[in-house]
Amino acid sequence: GGQVVALLCPTQLLAAQHEQSISDFAARLQGESSWNIRVELLTGNVVGASRHDLLKRLETAQDNDAVFLIGTHALTTPDIAERLKQLPAVTAGNTKGGLA
Repeated sequence: GGQVVALLCPTQLLAAQHEQSISDFAARLQGESSWNIRVELLTGNVVGASRHDLLKRLETAQDNDAVFLIGTHALTTPDIAERLKQLPAVTAGNTKGGLA
């Protein structure tokens, strides 16, 4: 599949701010890149069908997909963390490391 990077934020507000700024950056890059750049937001407020759809998009990412997954503690729940174990992780406001 594609390349996914997860960004763990300590608050929903910070996650939303990062989602907006990275989305703006990705939009500028999209026209100059062969990558299909997507930005996804996963917080505790993303539940039910929305959460399921987001996970499905991650699982079906194509080779030319570059996905920035930005979230809060929701990234560390067992069902999500299991899917993300093989991904690189960057933490915002936390120097203790990634998800694994």
